[in-house]
Amino acid sequence: MSEMIWDNNHSFKRNCITGDTDFLYYYLKECIYKAQNIDIIVSFLMESGVRLLVNDFKEAVDRGARLRILCGNYLKITQP
Repeated sequence: MSEMIWDNNHSFKRNCITGDTDFLYYYLKECIYKAQNIDIIVSFLMESGVRLLVNDFKEAVDRGARLRILCGNYLKITQP
């Protein structure tokens, strides 16, 4: 169950992304669009996940944003 917070408009908002109808993908796209620096640290990197965001990464780099991705390779799950 997500934790609820009280905002200035006296209504409740979730302070987490649940994934039910609130997908991380859309938050990432919005943040990438606004960012001047993008630092992503993940345990594993899958080709299918990169494919979803690769155009957003390209647009960010083309407009001058710095992009750095650090990922692990424990159990050799990360894809090339």
